[in-house]
Amino acid sequence: MDFPHIKGKESLFFGDLWKFVPPLDWEIMRLESIPENSATLTYLKDIAINQGCEVDLIESEKTPFLELPCKWDDYVSQLRKKDRHELRRKIRRLENNGVYQQLKFQDAFETLEESMSCFFELMSMSSHDKKEFLAEDRKTFFMEIAFDL
Repeated sequence: MDFPHIKGKESLFFGDLWKFVPPLDWEIMRLESIPENSATLTYLKDIAINQGCEVDLIESEKTPFLELPCKWDDYVSQLRKKDRHELRRKIRRLENNGVYQQLKFQDAFETLEESMSCFFELMSMSSHDKKEFLAEDRKTFFMEIAFDL
């Protein structure tokens, strides 16, 4: 997974990000599933090399990437007829048989803290490693990035 950042502000973002790396006292930082055209591969690599770190870029497998339209209806209209039918069938099945919660992204500054808390909760629930990773200092770090963006 790549780092979310604002296009055109990569130098500032990765420079600020790097400030948090040395205190972690890591011997290895392994980043996987970074898209081949990502700014991470150039900016973070250059910063690490300038700081005296050894950097190895290894292509393991292609990372799937899809740019999504802003609206659900636009997304659905791009699907093939068979895929739209399958999607409707799965949604009906979920609505009829399952307990689910639909979350909607609100691009509003006042809900950012609440959105990030929800993100941290979901991330913690996805695996034990991710739960351990999300120590308070890291949550604070990600929260600061989110508010800066």
